[in-house]
Amino acid sequence: MSSFVRVVRDLVLLVGRLVLGGLAVRQGWHRWQVEGVDAQTSALAAAGVPYPEVAGWAVTMVELVGGVLLLFGVLTPAVALLLAAEAVLALVWAGGGAPFLPGGGHEYAAVSGALALLLVGFGGGRVSVDRLFTAPEEEDDDLRYDESRAV
Repeated sequence: MSSFVRVVRDLVLLVGRLVLGGLAVRQGWHRWQVEGVDAQTSALAAAGVPYPEVAGWAVTMVELVGGVLLLFGVLTPAVALLLAAEAVLALVWAGGGAPFLPGGGHEYAAVSGALALLLVGFGGGRVSVDRLFTAPEEEDDDLRYDESRAV
């Protein structure tokens, strides 16, 4: 991969990670300090979510702690997978309304879930704490045609 493409990819991953991490921290803080976890639990119970007390605390902590981890790029794929799962569950259980229509309320969950899946697949990029604990990437392009590999 060319160095330009690699730099652009890392910048995109950094921006995506910071945006998703910042939104998650904001959402988690709002659930914890502004609304309160009891209000979150009541909303989840009304939506028919099983074990709403556990789910309310889990969602709040995943967003708050996971968001901070994403901001620094720590355990990026694992945290992003949790946030993607949360987005899917939000669409399934708490969605309501008309999906994917203006005012339906699904946009935030869909976009944050898609961004989380990108971070699951590509990781946090070179500007992350995760990068300190991984082996350097090889310059080989496995998608390039190589006659010696042909069968």
